[in-house]
Amino acid sequence: MQRSDLSAPSVAICVATFRRPRLLAACLDSLAKQQFRFQPTPKPAVFVMDNDSDQQGLSLVEELKADFPWPIWAGFEEQRGISFARNALVSKAKDFDYIAFIDDDETADSHWLENLLRTAQTTGAEAVLGPVGVNFETDPSPTMRALLARPDLEDGATVPAGYFRTGNLLLRTAVLAAIPGPFDPAFAITGGSDHMLGQQLLAKGCRFVWAANAEVHETVPASRATFRWYLQRRYRTGVTYSKTQRVVRGSIRGSLRGAYRGVGSLAAGMFDLAQSLPNKRDHAAKAAGLLMYGLGSLTGALGVRYEEYRKTHGD
Repeated sequence: MQRSDLSAPSVAICVATFRRPRLLAACLDSLAKQQFRFQPTPKPAVFVMDNDSDQQGLSLVEELKADFPWPIWAGFEEQRGISFARNALVSKAKDFDYIAFIDDDETADSHWLENLLRTAQTTGAEAVLGPVGVNFETDPSPTMRALLARPDLEDGATVPAGYFRTGNLLLRTAVLAAIPGPFDPAFAITGGSDHMLGQQLLAKGCRFVWAANAEVHETVPASRATFRWYLQRRYRTGVTYSKTQRVVRGSIRGSLRGAYRGVGSLAAGMFDLAQSLPNKRDHAAKAAGLLMYGLGSLTGALGVRYEEYRKTHGD
């Protein structure tokens, strides 16, 4: 059932962080500047979970706490891995109506939270996702800029399962109650725990909706604006797809599905690469990414474990 009113729900804004004090400071500054045009005003609180033993994120929050406009709390999760940090955040947020996730390398537009909430309440969706703009710290080549661009959808569109992630996500807290974790520790270091959660929510009939006006901006350092990094990420994405299929569907059915996806992607990638050479460099680069995705899907279907060097903290 759709609702046109904007009630005053409680919202826990959750940020997992790992060795990014400068970027975390920018993220928290953007959260402090959230504005609400409609009444009654939502009731946000910010939770930060530091996953590094140096606890720089925790120290930063302590410095900001006195002047922060919303309640803000920080803790330390000693088990290394993004799944553990996210699960610790969910446990702190369990009494809130909604959980909003934002990555520690992202900053939110001033009406980000309000726009996510309005979409959730007017559509009745269990999950609302928004666009992620990319801010490069160094100017990449046009090819890399195109390869690393994040997907976008029409406002109110149903979000495909493959788009599900925790960078810019609003969830009704109640939908997590029946999912153990809810972020699977098996994906703690490899990444992909958010994709796994999306598959589980989809299996329970949850609906994902896009809020085009709820934008965040991700900072991409020079180390992640390279073709090598792109190929590694495409390979890991393929491995993650097969791994989630093995968990959701069982080892045999999941492996077969992953292998089917892998073989299909390899064939499509080889065809596209042949069509792109020698003059269509951008198309060839995308074809190479599709080949790596196919290879990852195939090896993941065989149970190969792959731990990508971390994006400093997770998916």
